[in-house]
Amino acid sequence: MDARELCARYRIEVEQLFGPKKFYHTLRQEGLAQQLIDMGYTVDSFIEDAKKLLVWMHRKGRPPPFSLQYFVIRKQKQNKPIDVEGLVKKIVANSKM
Repeated sequence: MDARELCARYRIEVEQLFGPKKFYHTLRQEGLAQQLIDMGYTVDSFIEDAKKLLVWMHRKGRPPPFSLQYFVIRKQKQNKPIDVEGLVKKIVANSKM
């Protein structure tokens, strides 16, 4: 049930900022939602994190993530230590104006 609720609430958040038909709630999305829950998210913590990202993307004129796979990959990357090359890329990206 939590996976279904996560998908439904994410869809609401996307539609509020970007309009309808930007996220489709499917069984695949529910499977990805369950992965996110298994990774440590609760429905509320995921929505809080997703809202911040969606607002940022909306301000930058970028489309929202159309799949929860984006958040699964993002969460997996958070757990990996950063190497020197990754650190340099991050510094360069943050210094661009």
